[in-house]
Amino acid sequence: MKLSEILRKLKENPDDLSALGEAIAQAENLEEQTTTQTDQIGKLQENYRKAIQMIPVPGEEPKEEESEEEKMPTIEEAAAKIAEDLQN
Repeated sequence: MKLSEILRKLKENPDDLSALGEAIAQAENLEEQTTTQTDQIGKLQENYRKAIQMIPVPGEEPKEEESEEEKMPTIEEAAAKIAEDLQN
């Protein structure tokens, strides 16, 4: 029986509370479903925001960072640094 039907019968005959337990169970189920759906909507919104941030905006391209090879010193630079550190 639908929750609305149970409530309608209860309104018609307030002395008959036999379906009240079923109405309470259905109301609790609806509350649980609402909470679950609200959580799912929040997760979807978060994923949507992350996906939108990944789309490049024309004119706002990030500057290219130096590659690993450019950050690493050459062998000569490393040897010079070690020699300098050993002298100190």
